[in-house]
Amino acid sequence: MKMLQFGKIIFLFFVVQLNGQDIPTLPRSLGDFAFPLPAFMEIFEDEDPSMGSIEKQTLYVSTFNPAAFYKTDPVYYLRAPGLYLNNVSSWELVELDNSAYWPNNPDILPSSVVGFEGVVWTSGFLVPSKTDGKLQLYNRHDFSAPAINIASAD
Repeated sequence: MKMLQFGKIIFLFFVVQLNGQDIPTLPRSLGDFAFPLPAFMEIFEDEDPSMGSIEKQTLYVSTFNPAAFYKTDPVYYLRAPGLYLNNVSSWELVELDNSAYWPNNPDILPSSVVGFEGVVWTSGFLVPSKTDGKLQLYNRHDFSAPAINIASAD
């Protein structure tokens, strides 16, 4: 039996309320693209007030291969996905890291906590035979910097 190698990420767009008025708009598909083993997805907004509302957004996607117990899974990002909504199928997410076992949902970390805007990615907590997981911290303004594991030496 062949294992599913690619998942589809489908983006829907709809408006529920605008200026306090209900708008009866149904969701509509903006497109989809093939992506290897998608797991969790979040969009976080940058704190920088000088950036436009679309440019402030960054999409984060984790992957999760449940059959690979001792293989790491990559995590990805795409800056300002709102600029590319007219052609979702051409999105090219950038690999941020590939050092986590079964990465989970990313969470935002405000600059007031550690001095820079960060993304914390949990991983490894559900992997069979592992006793420790990771909380990997990434600097949202310098993705070339290595992740800082703030949970353990695992």
